[in-house]
Amino acid sequence: MTNTSLSLARRIAVPFLGVSLLLSAGAVMAWQQQRPPTSQPPTMSASAIQAQQANQQALLMDQVQKNRVQEEQRQRNAAAIRRPFANDRAATGALDSSDQAQRDQYNARQQDLLNRYRAASSVNPVVLPQQVPPPKQKVQPQGAGQQPAR
Repeated sequence: MTNTSLSLARRIAVPFLGVSLLLSAGAVMAWQQQRPPTSQPPTMSASAIQAQQANQQALLMDQVQKNRVQEEQRQRNAAAIRRPFANDRAATGALDSSDQAQRDQYNARQQDLLNRYRAASSVNPVVLPQQVPPPKQKVQPQGAGQQPAR
């Protein structure tokens, strides 16, 4: 390349480089403006919080019902298993221990669900106050002894 072709390439490349830098900086700024601020959690309206709590309560109540049905089935099965061993003290003792352990597990599961239900229903929704604009400053009339602001 000759010296004139290099100067022509520089005249074209420098503005092109400047424009591309401006475009990339603008894209970065636009991307940053689209992202929500990381320091503030997303706010939820009171109705959204109440709906979420109602959903959690319904799920927990469904689980309580499911556990109750399973426990009833377990009790029926335990009674059916116990019948052939009614006269064997060692077997009935082992079945009683097993039955007590399973009842304790059931009670612990139900207590856990009850505690979670109470926790979900006792949380009061946090309603953020609406931001009030700052009060307008009163404009004082300029009196005879006051000088105009410069």
